Amino acid sequence: MSTTLAEVNVRSLDSSSWQGLVTMFAGLAIIALAGAGIRVPMQSTNRMQR
Repeated sequence: MSTTLAEVNVRSLDSSSWQGLVTMFAGLAIIALAGAGIRVPMQSTNRMQR
């Protein structure tokens, strides 16, 4: 009984940490893409105005 509970706890921790890492990397990638998507048009408009 205790062994099964320990195994379930370890598995849940591993899955939660893995999901947390994936979501963190996905968030960073989305923020980087958003920043690039905002910078490119801003630079192009600045060049066109100048």
